Amino acid sequence: MVKYKKEVEYKLSEEFEYNNNNKAQTITLKSPSRDLYPVANRLKQDIVRALKELENQQPSEAVRDKVENTVSDDDKKIKGEEILLIIMRSSVDYSKFSDDLISILISNCAFINGVDILKEGHINKIGYGELEELFGCYIENFLLASVISGI
Repeated sequence: MVKYKKEVEYKLSEEFEYNNNNKAQTITLKSPSRDLYPVANRLKQDIVRALKELENQQPSEAVRDKVENTVSDDDKKIKGEEILLIIMRSSVDYSKFSDDLISILISNCAFINGVDILKEGHINKIGYGELEELFGCYIENFLLASVISGI
């Protein structure tokens, strides 16, 4: 049985200033609430589509093993960043996918230093590479577990 997380703390590699000289050091990520299910489900469907396309391109035991071991074996576990790469290689519209992720993050699912709601203006202060790492962390902890448990 999959154990779902309620929240995860992501440590920023580069702090940014927000709200009168406060320094953002961490972002606490929380699982999507019921009102965000339509967006979260769209993201999960995109992940499944991308994984299926990968399997069709490389119908190997290695891909299947990596997907099946995602929840149980940390050494073989597929990471959120790997899912992003798989999505980029698939027919999934990555721009739409990332916009959907941002819409979840700024909808009370991400909190700066565990307190202040992450807003779109804050997202713009996060570097591109770090934002993708943040996406990967969110995917790995809140979307991927439920996707893999259904495969």
